[in-house]
Amino acid sequence: MKSNQIKTALFLSFSALLFTFNACKSDDPKPADQPINEGELITTLKVELTDSATGRVFNTAYFKDLDGEGGNPPTQFDTIKLNGNRTYFCKVTLLDESKTPSEDITEEVKEEAHEHLFVYESSNQKIKVSITDKDKNNLPLGIESKWQTMNNLDGKLKVILKHQSNGIKNGSALLGETDIEVDFNVIQMDK
Repeated sequence: MKSNQIKTALFLSFSALLFTFNACKSDDPKPADQPINEGELITTLKVELTDSATGRVFNTAYFKDLDGEGGNPPTQFDTIKLNGNRTYFCKVTLLDESKTPSEDITEEVKEEAHEHLFVYESSNQKIKVSITDKDKNNLPLGIESKWQTMNNLDGKLKVILKHQSNGIKNGSALLGETDIEVDFNVIQMDK
């Protein structure tokens, strides 16, 4: 009987000790556990292309998914239309149109340029994209770019916004998380 009382006393002491340690443990997340930057909701991606020869907007293509990723399909998904053997200046605009009034996410991306990178991938390599804007560390951003087209450019052009926080941005498109990725159809107008 004495041995059972000792076991019970030891069990109770151990339980009280565990309770004390757990009670002292902070429930506050450590700074490393806290997100550095909450992801923005991007419902709209606008690609505006200006013909370098005329200085006029040649094509504007939208991707709109007003309820965000998943859920309902996009309400607008335009095709990018270009001519071959031309140079275009591109400007990308990002919006959150789930809010009234809509929020221009492009401004946030500019403010946090050192944590963002636009990536452009042509399926057939018939569009050469050169990023023309940079962040404070002289690394590419990609809100503004120059597109040089070749003939037979029909295909796809993927526009990706990478979020590269915590000082990992080094110009590589492989790093970070994807904030938005849109695979536009591209057609050549002057065939």
